[in-house]
Amino acid sequence: RKIMFEHDMKNIRTVPRTSSMNGTCERVIQTITNLATSFLANAKFTASEWQLCFSKAFKHAAEIYNCTPHRALSWDTPYFRFSGVVPHLNWFRTWGSTVMEYMSRNQMLGKRARRFRIGIMLGQKVQTGQRKPTLEVYIPYLRNSFWRSSYVNDETMGHVESRWKNLGKGQK
Repeated sequence: RKIMFEHDMKNIRTVPRTSSMNGTCERVIQTITNLATSFLANAKFTASEWQLCFSKAFKHAAEIYNCTPHRALSWDTPYFRFSGVVPHLNWFRTWGSTVMEYMSRNQMLGKRARRFRIGIMLGQKVQTGQRKPTLEVYIPYLRNSFWRSSYVNDETMGHVESRWKNLGKGQK
């Protein structure tokens, strides 16, 4: 209650575990779900990848939603009301874009191995004073994701296109 009072929030009691009785809450959940679904559809994931990545797309959509202005907050963003920091568009990267992760010499498999591993951007962390965000990169052939700070992000090309180009060259 103390935090709610400090941030000018109203405490309205509803029936527990029934978001369907709150129309505003339902619309927010629907908006965020639609954003997450469009991220996944635009990234052209397979069915197995879709199941793996929906929660990460939902989280990214919620972060974007919290950085958009709302009329109920006098056109402030929820992020600004909570933290006091004005969000900036440069903080966000295109979800599902191609990320080329730089590999160190001991990660490479031989002298002539590629220096980059191609992956898909699933999330990001931005710390204060950091020049570029740390990205969560999904590597399709490993079926695993990792947090990386040394990468090249190509937001102009979808990961499906980059996969087909590399498969044509005989690479995974």
